Amino acid sequence: MKEHYVGGKKDKIEVIVTVPSLDTPICSMEARTFNDRVSKLKNVELTVISMDLPFASKRYCGAHGIKNIIVASDFQEKNFGKSYGVLLDDSILKGILARTIFIIKDGVVTYKQIVPEIAQHPDYDEVFKHIQ
Repeated sequence: MKEHYVGGKKDKIEVIVTVPSLDTPICSMEARTFNDRVSKLKNVELTVISMDLPFASKRYCGAHGIKNIIVASDFQEKNFGKSYGVLLDDSILKGILARTIFIIKDGVVTYKQIVPEIAQHPDYDEVFKHIQ
C-alpha cells in the first residue's frame, strides 16, 4: 500500500476522519456514510484513518464498494494519533484512535469534531456544513 500524507496544504479541502476499526458496526456505517456523501462533492479529499492493518482495510473497501474515500492505517507507528492527540491512552481502549473529524483548508484545521462517546456516530450534517 502506498504512503498517503494527511494534514498538509493541498489544493482540495481535506477531511480526516479517525475511527477505532472499520470492522465494527458504527465505524463501518461511518465509512459508508462518508463514502456516499463525499461522492457528491468536488474538491474534497476524505481520508479515514484507523488502527486496522492495511490489508484488512483494502478487504473492507472491496467488500463494501468504498471508492470515494481513502483509507489509511496508523497501526505501525501511531504517528497520526500521537500528532493530533487522538490516540487513546488511558482506558481499556488504550492504543486505538478516538472517533474524530478534522477539516483542513489551505493547510489549516478549520473544524474539529471529537465524538464524546466512541459508540456514537459523529454529527454528519455539522461536518458537511463546515466543508462548504
